[in-house]
Amino acid sequence: MRTLFYIILIGRVFFIVNIEKTELIRLLWQNDFFENNDLEFFPNNTFEVINKGIHIEGAVSDFSGVILRDKTSEKTLKGGIKISINSSDWRTEGTIGEPQYDNIVLHLVANHDTQLFNSSEPIISCQLTPKAWITEFIEKFALQCPKHFASMSSMERTEILSQLLDERVKRKTDEVLAILDSARGDWYECSYICFLRAMGASGGNKDEFEKVARSVDYAFVSLHSRRQTLVEAMLLGQTGYLDLDDCEQCDEYTTKLRTEFLAARSRDGILPTVVKWNRIKVRPSSAPALSLVRAAAIMCRNPELFDQIIAIENLDELFELFTVELEPYWQSHCAPMVGSGGRYGSFGGKRMEALILNFVIPILYARSITSNDEQYATRAYRFYEELSAEHYSLHDKWCSAQWHPNNAFDSQALVQLNDTYCKTWSCASCPILKLELRHKWQQTNNLNNL
Repeated sequence: MRTLFYIILIGRVFFIVNIEKTELIRLLWQNDFFENNDLEFFPNNTFEVINKGIHIEGAVSDFSGVILRDKTSEKTLKGGIKISINSSDWRTEGTIGEPQYDNIVLHLVANHDTQLFNSSEPIISCQLTPKAWITEFIEKFALQCPKHFASMSSMERTEILSQLLDERVKRKTDEVLAILDSARGDWYECSYICFLRAMGASGGNKDEFEKVARSVDYAFVSLHSRRQTLVEAMLLGQTGYLDLDDCEQCDEYTTKLRTEFLAARSRDGILPTVVKWNRIKVRPSSAPALSLVRAAAIMCRNPELFDQIIAIENLDELFELFTVELEPYWQSHCAPMVGSGGRYGSFGGKRMEALILNFVIPILYARSITSNDEQYATRAYRFYEELSAEHYSLHDKWCSAQWHPNNAFDSQALVQLNDTYCKTWSCASCPILKLELRHKWQQTNNLNNL
């Protein structure tokens, strides 16, 4: 059995907590949640662990820098660890003897079901058996994270939130650096692409907005920044909003956009792009067409957007930067020839805050890295603290446990927790579980020592 399943009944809904055994073994080994009598070595149970090594994400070996000592021969082995559920799994993978595994000195498993050999030499295997109370604790812990989190000290909560936010910042910064690399180091092009991705975030269309940015590139937008209608027409036209069958029925403004688009595409030889909008749960105010129109207005008002966002040091100025006036047509339409049934042209404060979180802050962190200047990272961190906490449905379960996010620092950390751990039921990697399990481990050991 490769996975531990805990079925928990809350109200009338069944939840299945899925914990991979390899993740559980990694959790126990990395955090010293085992004793010597929980380990059994094969083929000879004469080894002891001198150094359990360190885990490096993405490395071939699960742990590096491991040191074992044979108590009989006093021989010392140094290298890495490979983790599997069963010892036979490595043979099933067919990778025994491959060069990348030459430094493996220990095969750490949940179940030793067969002795493996490499070039007739026995592979040292170690079966780690979790203590019964640990699996019981994880079972009871599941779906009670908010309660445990609320009961922690303020210092412990801050430590966990900081770790989660660091993870989120790294992921978003890496995305920016990858786009910068694709833009050949051009920060203006990179910022433009990241800006459009952020404009599509609220509707779940980041990747599609990036396609638009690469189709109608920064050079075009910058060159025609004084012609907002043209830029608007290109962004809408390249995404199919101006491919209308009955042009004679178009209203005056749509006809104007279509004329601008067709002339520019023919003149500049711009190839059409194919986008597939995510229209599920997209509000009219977040409709892709309206977001593209807002993006055109912001870029035309601020063609050197990168220079401005790295220079601005307070939120009020950023709000002013993103405050634009749209054509009156967009006060009553959410797409060409599509009435909105309401006034959605304005760019609300929450949307601006989201733009700062998804665009400005990642750019500042990435710029801090490339320029080796901490002032940008420091400013980005301050923005997290000054922005109000966003409200997502996932926050309700945390607030019900008598703890409330104070600002965007807290709420963004919760988003990271939910996206990385909760959605995938990665309980064994959850920082809340790790800390609570450490408390329980210490309590249990203290009782055993009485």
